[in-house]
Amino acid sequence: MVNPEFCKILGYEADELIGMNVLDTIAPEDHEKILAQSKIRKTGESSTYEVHALRKDGTLRTAEISAVPQRDETGKIIGTIGIFTDVSEARFAEEALKDSELRMRRLIEQLPLGVSIADLDESVKLVNQALADILKVSKEDMIDSNLTEFLHPDYVSMVRNQTRMRREGVKSTYEVEMIRTDGVKRDIRVFAAPNFDASGEVIGSVGIFQDISKQKQNEAIRAQQEQEINLYGSLLRHDLRNDLGLILSYIEAIQMMLDDPDQEIMSFMNSALASIERMANLLKNLGKPQDVREVDIVEFIQEIANEAQEAEKDLTIAIGYSNDTSPIKIAAGSLFALVFMNLFRNSAQHAGEKPVIDVSVAKKSDRINITVSDNGPGVPEQFRKRLFSRGTSSKGEAGGLGLYLCRQIVEGTGGTINLIPDAEGATFIIDIPAEA
Repeated sequence: MVNPEFCKILGYEADELIGMNVLDTIAPEDHEKILAQSKIRKTGESSTYEVHALRKDGTLRTAEISAVPQRDETGKIIGTIGIFTDVSEARFAEEALKDSELRMRRLIEQLPLGVSIADLDESVKLVNQALADILKVSKEDMIDSNLTEFLHPDYVSMVRNQTRMRREGVKSTYEVEMIRTDGVKRDIRVFAAPNFDASGEVIGSVGIFQDISKQKQNEAIRAQQEQEINLYGSLLRHDLRNDLGLILSYIEAIQMMLDDPDQEIMSFMNSALASIERMANLLKNLGKPQDVREVDIVEFIQEIANEAQEAEKDLTIAIGYSNDTSPIKIAAGSLFALVFMNLFRNSAQHAGEKPVIDVSVAKKSDRINITVSDNGPGVPEQFRKRLFSRGTSSKGEAGGLGLYLCRQIVEGTGGTINLIPDAEGATFIIDIPAEA
């Protein structure tokens, strides 16, 4: 006897199944299991087991069988009553879930960052090798351990608050101090998110752990260096301003003492005074935050060019621009002048006895292109690739900072500065944003 649902599972009509041997509806690999279960039934025992049912069309379905002995009026066992449940979809889902979990575990294991999955009490249920390495402990020893065991005591309360947030479905990023099994402290950045089950209920948390100890150490070193540099800079500005003031008074005194200095001596003295004044202004600007102001770029460069021509004997600077591009406004900080001061000084030192600098300014859409070119021999090929790197100079240990600072300043405005390698002389092009 069969019911309609059994017929549906196997794809037969009832009259086709009546009289068939049960083994004809079971995959061959499960025949021994059926025969063994039949022997159990003859002893009067019930059982539940799974087999692969063979449908009429030859396909297989996974069936769960709950079997009990069938008895006659006298209690004699005369057969089996079996309840078949098609569990194929459930088993398929379980296998897919296992495959998915296996892939997830493999992915987690390959991640360079530490990963753990913990329950709502911070008890570790899964951990990868990266986190075990961070804490100097085996993966096996971490399973079922509590993450708070590895925390510096000052951070336990904070992490428990974070766990409460996870119960509410909130994710967050925070930093803690964890202690390795060898007693070494590590600074750890944690990215934590709730872990949900299939029904959407929070069952724990997923944490990604990044060891930022080295980064923290570097930050501390940089902070100390910055403090030292600021202190040194303050002392340097103070001493240099005093020394420049003294030199300036000496030059002025010499000018007064000379009854009738010739033209060449006066030219040298005027150049010296202009250089001192330029250095004094530079120190003044370096001693306070940048004063950003809107200026006309042509007038701005012309002013710096005038100072450079006063300071550098025989230097000539010509500035060109088209009438339809002037005035061109930019937002210039006090350090931006250093870019042109450095380029003009380099040309004065390297372009020969009669250095000539041509500056052209052009506006293209919302950008400004400034070309600075001299009549010298150009930049030697061995310096071109690393020209803007710190320490690159043809002057040996005495130089290597000017063009590096130029690039830093220009990039700070959202612009770029580059050498045009194939141009005659040393030719630089500066591209900066224009004021809207």
